[in-house]
Amino acid sequence: MNYSIIQAGTSRSFADDHPLIANGNDGGDAILILGKAAGTALQSIPDRAAKTILLVELGTECLGVHTGESRGLEGSNVLGFARFHLGDGEPSNLVELVRQPQSTSAAIAAATQIFSGAALEVAVCSDFAGRILDRLVRPYYNAALRRLDEGLASADDLDTAASVGARAAERTVARLDPRPVRTGEFPILFSPEMARSLVGHLLSAVSGGALYRQYGFADAFNPSVRDPSRPLITGTVDPVHGWIARDHIGIDQGPILAMLANHRSEAVWRVM
Repeated sequence: MNYSIIQAGTSRSFADDHPLIANGNDGGDAILILGKAAGTALQSIPDRAAKTILLVELGTECLGVHTGESRGLEGSNVLGFARFHLGDGEPSNLVELVRQPQSTSAAIAAATQIFSGAALEVAVCSDFAGRILDRLVRPYYNAALRRLDEGLASADDLDTAASVGARAAERTVARLDPRPVRTGEFPILFSPEMARSLVGHLLSAVSGGALYRQYGFADAFNPSVRDPSRPLITGTVDPVHGWIARDHIGIDQGPILAMLANHRSEAVWRVM
């Protein structure tokens, strides 16, 4: 599909030698607007409705900042896009194509064709502030910092959680290229170190019914928080056993009991 390019400053997503830029020309019914001032450049284009599509490069702002919004009825031939970066790393081949409730199907199809023609993967997304990293990851960072501010976790706790998460991600990625394994007996449910660690914490905290109650184990606990005067959003503080959640989540009881049984007799490993 033929498309022209308007440079409105340095592009956040594409260098000048990228195929998407190299394939542009001065004709066609599609316009790509690149750069930090892309939204301003959009307003200066005459007869925008006559185009099949106008693509506006976004940062973390909503597309509605540049097109206006109308109580969920906005949408036209104007779409936003942003190329996904992981931190300060090189941009990936994933392009977030930002649509609004009434965006035209012709515009979405045209945008997908343009980006696919430059060997890019397209993910069509609704119009929210922030891109993938901001929407999916940043809330977890904020939640972790709140736990730190409230004294429910220490910096070492956060480092440990980050290390566990990073290792889990590495293991997941390692399975993207699966290979057959030899015949044999393999643990598939709980690694020994995880079972021992969790069971050890549980057994050390189960005293006087503090953690184990009528409906099973409490959902969470933190033995490092033992000051009853500390303000809490939820849960209670026992001066001996620490902070304990009020909730009991039924779906969690089964895995906990399975880990206890596995720690005691290796029953899960023998069956699985």
